[in-house]
Amino acid sequence: MSSSVDGLGNEDIIRTVKEIRSRKDEIKQDEYVYFKKRYEHLYKMITDKDMNFDEEAFYTMLNQRSKVLSGKQDIKTSSEEISTKFFTKYHPDLK
Repeated sequence: MSSSVDGLGNEDIIRTVKEIRSRKDEIKQDEYVYFKKRYEHLYKMITDKDMNFDEEAFYTMLNQRSKVLSGKQDIKTSSEEISTKFFTKYHPDLK
């Protein structure tokens, strides 16, 4: 298991998300304890049938996370890029 400054590494996050999404059985309370606690919203997004998990957005966020953690980009710039990209995606009629 690789880790980063703020938790799991991207590869472990991707692997865990794929594993959870492929499960057909019910996830027990004592499974994925760290993941559920550390990535609570992501866990909800991938397990709640009423939420629409956007895989493209997931990978975009991980890419931005890598840039910030590696020091290639600061949080402010990364946040602005993400905000602009998703605002444009979900509100194409607004400029």
